[in-house]
Amino acid sequence: MTGMIDETGVLRLPERAEISIAAELRETILAARCDISIDAEDVNVLTTPVVQVLMAARNHQRDAGHAFTIDRTSPSFRSCLKKLGVDQARLTTGDT
Repeated sequence: MTGMIDETGVLRLPERAEISIAAELRETILAARCDISIDAEDVNVLTTPVVQVLMAARNHQRDAGHAFTIDRTSPSFRSCLKKLGVDQARLTTGDT
């Protein structure tokens, strides 16, 4: 994970979105002062710590008046969310 949000506000998750990237992901999102769109197209593994960061990030972005969306999800990303019992809508502010 590079920890970078590009100039359009996109943050691309790595193939393995697991505990080893959770702290860096959190810090990257907290430092952002813009709308954020998560690109999860390459995700093959998604674990609870990253889902927790994404849920908290959604609340942080909403409270800061910024959008938080999850775009371009992989089948594995969606499957992992389903196995964890998390609706993808819970991870977005609903703003575009």
